[in-house]
Amino acid sequence: MLRVAVFDFDGPISDTREAVLDLIRKAAASDEVPKITAAWQYLNLRGPERLVEDLGFWVENGLTPGTQETILQFLRASISTGLTQRASKQTGIELLIECARTLGYKTAILSLRTEAEIREFLDRHRIGHLIDHVVGNDSLSGIKKPNPRTLIETLARFSTKSPGTFDLLYVGDSDVDYATFCSVKQEVTLSGQWTYYHASYAKEPAPSAQSNADYTIDSLKPLQAIERRVQPLNLPSSDESLFRTTLDPMLKRRFSILCGAGVSIPSGYGDWLQQYRPILDETGVSPFISELGVLDAVTLGATDQENLKGIRNFFSSSFRDGKRPNAYHSLILRLMPFSIWTTNYDFMFEKAIETCPQELYRIVRQPSDLSLTAGTAGDIFKLHGDFLAGVDADLATGTPTVFEPQMSNYPMRRGAILDRLKADYRAGPFLFLGLSFGDPFIRTLIASEALEPSSDQPHLFLDVYKPDPLGRYLQSLQAERLKKLGIMTQYVRSYSQLMHVLLRGVMSVQRPIVGFAGNSFEDDGRGAKRALGGHSPVAKDIAVRCAEGLAKRLASQSFRVSSCCGPTVGREAVEAAYSIDPLSGRFVLREGGGGRYINVNAPIVRIKAREHDDLWREFVQMTAALIAIGGEGYEPTTGPSNLEGTVQEVRAAAIAGKPVIVVPQAGGHAESISDRFREEILDLYSDSDFGRRVGELNEWIRGLPKNLSEADITDIADRCVLLIQDYYCRGTEGEDPRVCPVKW
Repeated sequence: MLRVAVFDFDGPISDTREAVLDLIRKAAASDEVPKITAAWQYLNLRGPERLVEDLGFWVENGLTPGTQETILQFLRASISTGLTQRASKQTGIELLIECARTLGYKTAILSLRTEAEIREFLDRHRIGHLIDHVVGNDSLSGIKKPNPRTLIETLARFSTKSPGTFDLLYVGDSDVDYATFCSVKQEVTLSGQWTYYHASYAKEPAPSAQSNADYTIDSLKPLQAIERRVQPLNLPSSDESLFRTTLDPMLKRRFSILCGAGVSIPSGYGDWLQQYRPILDETGVSPFISELGVLDAVTLGATDQENLKGIRNFFSSSFRDGKRPNAYHSLILRLMPFSIWTTNYDFMFEKAIETCPQELYRIVRQPSDLSLTAGTAGDIFKLHGDFLAGVDADLATGTPTVFEPQMSNYPMRRGAILDRLKADYRAGPFLFLGLSFGDPFIRTLIASEALEPSSDQPHLFLDVYKPDPLGRYLQSLQAERLKKLGIMTQYVRSYSQLMHVLLRGVMSVQRPIVGFAGNSFEDDGRGAKRALGGHSPVAKDIAVRCAEGLAKRLASQSFRVSSCCGPTVGREAVEAAYSIDPLSGRFVLREGGGGRYINVNAPIVRIKAREHDDLWREFVQMTAALIAIGGEGYEPTTGPSNLEGTVQEVRAAAIAGKPVIVVPQAGGHAESISDRFREEILDLYSDSDFGRRVGELNEWIRGLPKNLSEADITDIADRCVLLIQDYYCRGTEGEDPRVCPVKW
């Protein structure tokens, strides 16, 4: 896929601020110097391009109309013709461009200036060789940003393909740039990855771009340390390899989780900038965000008592709403860690606990809560408390503890909680999730010599891979720093992949049960047999190979296997899983029934069921998915006739909305079910979208050859795992995963 990086010129590449200030000095008459000084200060906050537009400011500062017009005419003429010649290059910009090129991006400049003017600037600063195409105002047929055609024509310089087929990296510094990016993104169907970077180092006021950009580049200074070769980051080849190499070893030990605000973003809470922006705008300190950072800007706004009260009330009320926990909260709970530590002030974990009442967690908000009875499932420590039962702050005079300087007081006020944190940190591995390395609490925590872990218990920092050059560089520095502290960093490609890795962990911990339905009564000597429902006879050799192969593959991935002991399928599946792991195979039979199956190589779970129909319903209820292979009805010498257990189990599972996987290659009822799956079975799913996915998998299995190979069976099992993952958590970040049904 073709990669293109598009840069705006004024701001991201050329630094015109000093040039504009110089023009202001030359334009001002000597008796107007004090007024121009005020304008100069205003310029630092608002940016050079806004200075010409905001005529009201000039009037308020006492400039006469004649002087005002003289200055404006001079500025307009200078900015339109000679400003580029006076502008300097943004220090470090060539390194950013080089990093983009190292990652395989072609480069372009999209600007309202002329192509010749831009080329002259690039050549003068010896960076022209880094830019493949320049698209200026003189080649855009009179259209200007944010008209989407400007960006479309820029991409057309590289290829005539649809804009949506590009991997686009757009670097701008204004709301106009961001609007241009969004207007095209909304018009086309994307197959490539589109990313907007806001160049806040240019200091152009751009509230929309600043708040919504995918990434923000606050300074180019760190780029001066980047070598031409961007350091590679350890990216796993698949969710399964990531789980097996990193998360699975941790889950087998006494582990804890420390999670930050990132886990609550899918619930509707923003990051620090999004959370605080409304109150920062109201208190008038928003212009200082790019210079000071969000937290220091909050501190600046809190110095005034009235603003302090407003920030405190806003901060408190922002968490008192109807937001719901998301899949991250539920997955973390169902990973069943020894302890959960969170820096959040929200109440999402408390709400998530309500969705899984079978687990009991103790909530520790303040040191006195440590005297409460410990939870049977574990403890949740809210490191800063919350606004429901007290926070780590004096609400009458102070702000919540979110600033690094306040961490020095933490041991004195909350020493007992900090001691418990240190004890958990030493006792077992920690999983860091949804945290920024710059979080003041985590930086204080991992920098403490007392918390250095032993070498045989490495901690794990899970982070989402940043594809941009600057982000990759900073992540590599972070990984090196954490490595020295005994913390291994593992990257995932997306938040969706992170969700699936955590879900894989939940399934490993809670071990869902996959039920096997089907049988073959050939040669069992139990009276007259006949094919019911017009199905073909069961091919025993295929049925056995499928049942054993699928069961072994599932058991090796931490699933449990169960059946009602049907010969040729159920018995073989359970005993195969039992051979892999004695905890992975169980039979389910009625109390007082099934005496003929006493000689089996796996434990039997007896349930109360009067009839076979009751047994099948109970069996399906305890499973997370059902695999049907073979299946024959029979007419015994005594008891009910026309038993079609395979059909009944498939129908019950579909009505319950669970994944049903039918393997028709062995014949029997599974073959007839496969024939009418699309017309009959899929209609039983209340969730039509999930039913469609079930149907797609079954259609694919139906197209496989009759004599399934070992590779085919492995592929079926792996696709079953993905479908079960989809069942537990529909692949979206805002939905709760389903509760695991039972444990034996």
